[in-house]
Amino acid sequence: MSNYSVVNQCGKILVVKEPSSAIAVVTKIQRGARGADGNDFARDDFIPSLGQTVFNLSRKVTNSNTALLYINGQKQRLGSVYQISGSGTILEWLNISFLLEPSDSLEFYYQYE
Repeated sequence: MSNYSVVNQCGKILVVKEPSSAIAVVTKIQRGARGADGNDFARDDFIPSLGQTVFNLSRKVTNSNTALLYINGQKQRLGSVYQISGSGTILEWLNISFLLEPSDSLEFYYQYE
């Protein structure tokens, strides 16, 4: 979790690490925000087809440790329910016990070069 830092560029992004739990909290990310390491943040939105598990990203993920996936507003856990594959260009849904449907909304935030 040490990859997270506080970044605030004109109100576009704020990432903090809670000292007591070491959980990253993102309050707001918009397209075009820039991280402390100089990499930009992207946001891809998806409306899945029934049972869809693979999503093509618009850019290549450079740091999966800072990637965040929200489904219907609920943060998902990297590695246990989703992964980034295809050299950083594919988001894969792994949680087969939760079937994605067209009524679901996916928001994926990530750093890219």
